Amino acid sequence: MDSAVRIIENIPLSELLSHLNRGVLFRSRWKLSIEEGEKELERMLAEYDLSPLNVKASYGYFTKETVQNFSVNVSYVQGTYPLFAVTTGSEGAEIAKKIFSEDKYFDYFLFNGLLSELAESAAGYVNEKVKKELGIERTKRFSPGYPAWPDISDQQKIVMLLQAGKIGLSLTTSFQLVPEHSITGIVVFQT
Repeated sequence: MDSAVRIIENIPLSELLSHLNRGVLFRSRWKLSIEEGEKELERMLAEYDLSPLNVKASYGYFTKETVQNFSVNVSYVQGTYPLFAVTTGSEGAEIAKKIFSEDKYFDYFLFNGLLSELAESAAGYVNEKVKKELGIERTKRFSPGYPAWPDISDQQKIVMLLQAGKIGLSLTTSFQLVPEHSITGIVVFQT
């Protein structure tokens, strides 16, 4: 039987920063060296108040019967299938809009990259909770729209199963998550 959905409000920024993949943020998103990226991250955290961010998560444990109708390419040998949804919330988008309205385009670019990686950090935070709760050591995460899970419309099923509206998450008619810096997915156990 599927489990009750768990909601996490206000994931602490310190937790998110501890899960932050600086290499991806600096090199892939910001196109900066590690040294330049560290300086810019420090500046962004000092210059912009991130306290209004309310990073939230919804997750739960589901049966094979629930998830086997998804297009995700995973082996169905585990006993339970954790699904999750995370979002940096509308507050992040509001901060980004304010930065843009002040004609700080470089900072706007950096801030959007930071929000994307904070969403990834929130997914990592939930992944760690799942590992602890289930006593699992190694996992992988998959999200709709990527090669291992090609059908992005499966996000509609996840949003419904996880009651993601409770964390402020919705979908466009083309199955894009709103707010923008949000992620849904499944946690798969590795042997």
